[in-house]
Amino acid sequence: MIDWAGIETAIETWFETSTGISADWKNDSRPVRFKPRGFLRILSSRRLGGTQLIYVEDTGAPAGSEMVPLAVAQHQFTLSVQVVSRSQKPSEDARFFLEKARTNLTSPTNKKILQDANLSISRSEALINMDTVFDNRVESRANMDIIFNTTECESFTSEPTGFVDKVEISSDTNAQDAVDFNEEIFGNQS
Repeated sequence: MIDWAGIETAIETWFETSTGISADWKNDSRPVRFKPRGFLRILSSRRLGGTQLIYVEDTGAPAGSEMVPLAVAQHQFTLSVQVVSRSQKPSEDARFFLEKARTNLTSPTNKKILQDANLSISRSEALINMDTVFDNRVESRANMDIIFNTTECESFTSEPTGFVDKVEISSDTNAQDAVDFNEEIFGNQS
């Protein structure tokens, strides 16, 4: 199962430590007064290929059951990152904050934060300037999309389910022949 809460926490930590501004997980189109603010939103998520069954070693398992099966699937999702600022300072322009965030995606600290959340960066799309005018003031808006990869791992135990004790074949037309055939193959089990 994908840990979406852990992924959101890691992404929020990356964004806030990179830019110095806070972020919300929503698509809020209300104008932002005074302080610059970030908005994060997962636009899409898809599975890449099928699920694979792999076996990993569990060193704490009892003898004979050290290999544990895992169902593994690769996923990719698109994160939309938007910054809105009403500030007129060049150092508080929305594009400035997004460039800082993009530059810091690969810093050792942020790389570790993202890897700990089982994330890798596929690519970062173009930064889009979306400035608008609100109340006769320029509202600085910028957006970029980042494509992340993650892996879903689901462990399960495969307890022995037993074995076939008896097979009975029946037919509406000649049930006695089926019983005789069953006894011939498997012997009389009664």
